[in-house]
Amino acid sequence: MRRNLLTRLTAMVLAAVAIAACTTQPKMEEYANVIPSDATMLIGMNCQQLGNKSGITADDPLMQRITDSMKEGIDAATVKDLEVILNDPTKSGLDVAAPMYVYTQENATQTLVNFVAKVQNEQALQKLLETLSKEGICTAPQKADGFSFATIQQDAVIAYNGSTMLIRTVDGNMEQVKQEITAQLKQTAEQSIVSTEGFKKLRAMEGDVECLVVYDKFFEQVFKSANIPVEQLSQMPVMQRLMNNYKDAQMMSAICLDDGKISLKYDLTTTNPQTQAFLDENSASLTPLKNKFLKNFPQSSPLLFSFGVDGVKFYDSMMSQIELFPAEAKSYMQTDVTQKICSLFKGDVTFGITDIPMGLPTFLLLAEVTDAAPLNSLVVDIPGVQKEKENEYSYTYMGMFTFYFGIRDNVLYATDDSKLCADLNKAVDSSMEKSSYLAKMKGSHSILAINAETLTASPLIKMAIQQGGQEAALIMTLVNKMSYLTACSEKMSGEGILYMKDTQTNVLKQFVDWGKSLAGM
Repeated sequence: MRRNLLTRLTAMVLAAVAIAACTTQPKMEEYANVIPSDATMLIGMNCQQLGNKSGITADDPLMQRITDSMKEGIDAATVKDLEVILNDPTKSGLDVAAPMYVYTQENATQTLVNFVAKVQNEQALQKLLETLSKEGICTAPQKADGFSFATIQQDAVIAYNGSTMLIRTVDGNMEQVKQEITAQLKQTAEQSIVSTEGFKKLRAMEGDVECLVVYDKFFEQVFKSANIPVEQLSQMPVMQRLMNNYKDAQMMSAICLDDGKISLKYDLTTTNPQTQAFLDENSASLTPLKNKFLKNFPQSSPLLFSFGVDGVKFYDSMMSQIELFPAEAKSYMQTDVTQKICSLFKGDVTFGITDIPMGLPTFLLLAEVTDAAPLNSLVVDIPGVQKEKENEYSYTYMGMFTFYFGIRDNVLYATDDSKLCADLNKAVDSSMEKSSYLAKMKGSHSILAINAETLTASPLIKMAIQQGGQEAALIMTLVNKMSYLTACSEKMSGEGILYMKDTQTNVLKQFVDWGKSLAGM
């Protein structure tokens, strides 16, 4: 009963944060120094920004429903006190304008999940905890060395002082935990994750939700959660190599919710020279796109993917890491055929689906290549391949589908549409080259574009949705609000953007309104 009560109270406090008005973007402050430098994963939430963008207000039916759910099993006086916080989140004692963080940390036996927030009014926070203690949610606050604390069912400790609130998982005896908390609260920026290059880049992204993952420590956490013993892990050279190659690598990502779109940015960084050398080697085969083939694909294309590659360097990079691949794959990778195929490519490679009729989707692959000889030598012994022209071929599958492929003017092509094959040198009307979505992606090493409107209008997709029943129809009510998904990447960074049909309303509010409509509100 108490655990259910705690869940409801937590939902109420978070709801209160959600409706707080936002005026300024806070600077990074000292309260984040409590986060240890060896944190495995960190998630930051700008709750006030999220609340502002959600469009939820104090008189919203959703808020009323949450408030009503809080009342069962709680004393009337407590409800009254909590409603004050719901109407004015600053009365909680927390600074809801500052980012709040959840982070994980490893010890010898388990993964610890902790929460950090900035304290704006220590007395107000203490009053809130005293109110919760009356309901048995936590103990009454007590004094310790430089901070106060309350415990939650012996599972966690809420520790706080004039600047910081830390909710820490209890992983030992209470006296030891209090000593560790004392040390944490006294940490300087240099001792915490705040001083790392990854955290600095993360804060510069200014996302509504931010995430930092330390690769090698994250892998260790996954193995521990899967109960894979160290002895067994030592017998998995592929995983050991991956952990070593990404040692001290930090992946930062940030989600930004704006009017009509949601974007995800990511960046990979490391201060480890060996890891940096591995990352550089892996990205050496990537080349900036010239967007040479965008003119061949209409903006209505359901899917387009393009990347720049140096095939020779790609093969060399793949062979330098061949021990990471399973034994069955190695035999194919080390053949002359594989080397010849890879050596063909130098420049843009673009694949797209231009239409999805009831039959086979219409596709087109175009790639810059250096020589037709490797392709000619490969297809000569393939049964069923017909030579159409010099360096150009066709293949009919089961007498039903004909595929056209070959090399024309140093461009490798493959398609299942004879008209596309004939018009390779012609630009289509309203091409991807003129798309406002892809205009910002010039110079990227790869791009992806998915046209949600075209996909959902396809007869084949409509039929699949009808067969999917109520769940598929429910999902489609959300998908139908979407317009386009694009993504681009450079060697170790990138961005994805989901565009909505409604370009005037914040995307979070659109999602909230969709959820409310499902709930009948």
